Amino acid sequence: MRNFIYCVAAVLVLGSAHIHAQELPSQDLPKQSFPKIEWLAQIHDPDRAGTLFVFDLDETVMKPAGYIGSDPWYKKYFQTLRARTDASVPDQAIHEIVMRIWNQVQQTIPMQLMDASALEWIEARKQAGVTVIALTARRPEIAAVTLKQLKTLGVVFSGADQKPTDGFSYHMEEGVIFASEHQSKGTILVEYLNKTRDRNFGRVIFVDNFSANLRSVHEEVSKLAVELELYDYKDYSCNRLLLKSTN
Repeated sequence: MRNFIYCVAAVLVLGSAHIHAQELPSQDLPKQSFPKIEWLAQIHDPDRAGTLFVFDLDETVMKPAGYIGSDPWYKKYFQTLRARTDASVPDQAIHEIVMRIWNQVQQTIPMQLMDASALEWIEARKQAGVTVIALTARRPEIAAVTLKQLKTLGVVFSGADQKPTDGFSYHMEEGVIFASEHQSKGTILVEYLNKTRDRNFGRVIFVDNFSANLRSVHEEVSKLAVELELYDYKDYSCNRLLLKSTN
């Protein structure tokens, strides 16, 4: 118990960053690779009517300006806490402790764009009448902090607010869907598409840096009568996943 309390105190001091505990390997996924940030230019006909762009946020659109709050930082202190905690304490309980601190850290750390050119690119799509939203695993409780971070960076998404009190299972504000890490992005995106049928989205382009999220979206959205393109964004490079539709 002493070790557990010590580690909790250490995490409270050092903070955390976002991590997905059930990340799946992507080596087996067929892909078409694009170097560095050139992938945006590889998207064919981005202003086609009926196109919906869906971006992840952390490590895709923005990231901490320093080490504090980064994925490696989170992983290091989760592992430290895990190693110093009794085996009877489940991983989820430790993740919950670290996640709460990560939420607090977001209020103080500076953020930066992953790719400065993406800002102009997103604005160009919006000016062309294309809907560009974000789908993040961040929790609704830090929606205000997240939106402030995005505004500081000059990032503005499109889309009407949708909240659980209005019959939705998720919280969407200023074009950002806050799904939380406990919800399937594929399920959430399907709900969004069903709730916005009047928009006639016939093409979905989804960008994320976690294979589990890409798989989830592929499994769920490909059941619908829409064209789906998936982009796996990692370390400033991007792979278009060549996955077949299941519908």
